[in-house]
Amino acid sequence: MSNKICLVGGGTGGHIMPILSLIAHLQNPRENYIWIGGANNMEQEKSQEAGIRFLPITTYKLTSTKSLGVLLYPFKLVQGIWDARKILKQERPKLVFSKGWPGSVAVGIAAWSLGIPLYIHESDTVPGFSNKVLGYFATRIFLGFEEARKWFPKDKTIIIGQVLHPDFFAKNPTGNIEWKTDKKHIFVSCGSQGSRKIFQTLSDQKDSFPGTEWIISLGTLNGNMRSEFEQWEDTQVFDWISQADIPHILDGADIAITRASATTLAELSTRPIHLVIIPLAISAGNHQVWNARVHEKNGHTVILEKDLKKRNMSEIVRASHRVSFDNNSKEKIIPLLRLLED
Repeated sequence: MSNKICLVGGGTGGHIMPILSLIAHLQNPRENYIWIGGANNMEQEKSQEAGIRFLPITTYKLTSTKSLGVLLYPFKLVQGIWDARKILKQERPKLVFSKGWPGSVAVGIAAWSLGIPLYIHESDTVPGFSNKVLGYFATRIFLGFEEARKWFPKDKTIIIGQVLHPDFFAKNPTGNIEWKTDKKHIFVSCGSQGSRKIFQTLSDQKDSFPGTEWIISLGTLNGNMRSEFEQWEDTQVFDWISQADIPHILDGADIAITRASATTLAELSTRPIHLVIIPLAISAGNHQVWNARVHEKNGHTVILEKDLKKRNMSEIVRASHRVSFDNNSKEKIIPLLRLLED
């Protein structure tokens, strides 16, 4: 058995960025990692940017059990297990760490069949299909929320919060994006793809936000709204903001308007910022709503998508006050760091 660590995760930033954050905490040489994911996807791009060797396997996203596509899933799963077993037998990692992704079930089962320890991290209050399955095969299950414990064997779980980049715990972090006025600062970030509904709601109410400055991250699917927001006074618009710049932005922010990704909420909560959380209505297991409700208990504002057009965002912005709550710390993830350090 080698000192290699097999990393598994992909599909969305919520599965990929925690892996990159974890690597940033560790001192292991890059050659000690391999990353298994889907070919020609975000995970392949990000792993290669990080200098980690990427190995793709066959994968298939099961979008609905009512779709005819469900008939293909068993065959794709078997092929994925075969692909993963071949990789793991050749690479002989000391363990597999998975953040979840449609192909992670195949990798987890392959690891279990070869006697390779499997460790998983579940970010959300309600786990996705992959991690629910992998809970039976995992050696240890790390959780972001106490509320998720009920979904897994109790003797395997440990609560560590979210895996955040070291920059979010730094004092006075530097960044390339600066607030330019003394007005109320509002940061809008709705995930890697962004949210047309949220952006359109803000745009429709644009004349109702006097005395504010905005930094807006549009995401990959909303570039066509750039010119609209660029007409706003005291507003900076970006298609994507690097993780390295976000802590510096947060140091000056008063309010953040966001979805309810567990990682994003945790990042924003490292600063005393009031969160206006609009959970994605079609998230698996309704996990974004449950994530949001945890933060609502601590004084943040939650707006359901179905109520978005009925709410006056300007009133919410004016009434928002800073909320100091952070359930995440570098110390909490030490059990995971110790596991992965050489």
